[in-house]
Amino acid sequence: MRIRRYQDDDLAALVELSNLENPLPASLSNARHGEDNIPPERLLMRFIGEQDGRLMASVSISGGFFAEPGTFRVGCFVHPDYRGRGHGRTLWNLLESQLAFLAWKKLMAQTWADREAALAMLGRRGFAVAHEDLFLRLELARYKRPEDYSERLRRVELQGIVIRLYAEINDNDKERRLWRIFEDSEADVPHAVPYRKQDFEEWKKAFAGPPMDTDTYVVALDGEEFVGVTGLMLPGGPDAPAMPLITGTVPEYRGRGIATALKYAAMELYEKRGVPALVTGNARENAAMLAINKKLGFEPMPSLLSLVREREGAA
Repeated sequence: MRIRRYQDDDLAALVELSNLENPLPASLSNARHGEDNIPPERLLMRFIGEQDGRLMASVSISGGFFAEPGTFRVGCFVHPDYRGRGHGRTLWNLLESQLAFLAWKKLMAQTWADREAALAMLGRRGFAVAHEDLFLRLELARYKRPEDYSERLRRVELQGIVIRLYAEINDNDKERRLWRIFEDSEADVPHAVPYRKQDFEEWKKAFAGPPMDTDTYVVALDGEEFVGVTGLMLPGGPDAPAMPLITGTVPEYRGRGIATALKYAAMELYEKRGVPALVTGNARENAAMLAINKKLGFEPMPSLLSLVREREGAA
């Protein structure tokens, strides 16, 4: 295996490699948009491995987007055809050598729960599971409207809550309202490491990308206030599996059926748009959302595990 630094013209091969075991494969155009819009303050170190004339492995270190300074995400992936030959160990040793130049305090890595070899390697490197996201998938061709669909939406309407498409809301401040509820909701759910809220301009730039289609956003309104929201991320484009964004409800409005009504209304929209499948993450601790997803017909996949390694003596 020949190891070298990542170059810009490696992107197509890297996307193909990354998509091999990804339930939400990315399109090359969306990946290119992401590459072209990496914030300058973000650290990103990448190396790739080549063999037999093909890109067959990658290793990366990224940072600058966590709440805690000194927190970095690390990743290593080897093509299935080349596993079991020591390539992963070689790449991890390279990663460790690069970490020696960083004042890191905490490292986070992610892998699927059924990847026993990856979990074993991370364990040997000092990582421990810190968070589990249950993953579920639904083929939209198999979706059936829940029997209590009308009842659930009616229950919310009787409280004076209106469910509307974000695109249809005529409000000059609606983008800021959307930012507040998305970021507040994201910060309120469990994470392996503390979540850092994005300021409005940072969030707006991130949500301006092609995977973030505002036409898929559904909002619950109490008067002009956004009290609930959901939507889709489309990493592979409109004809590929999509991932629901966080379904968030303002704390004082929880327990009133708003999240269920949002999910129900959104499913009708996704079906009409021809979305082929949905893949969603569900924090194990969030039993209420898991119950909603199962009622909609989502079926379990292997969980995504977030593992953390803390540096001894780090202050």
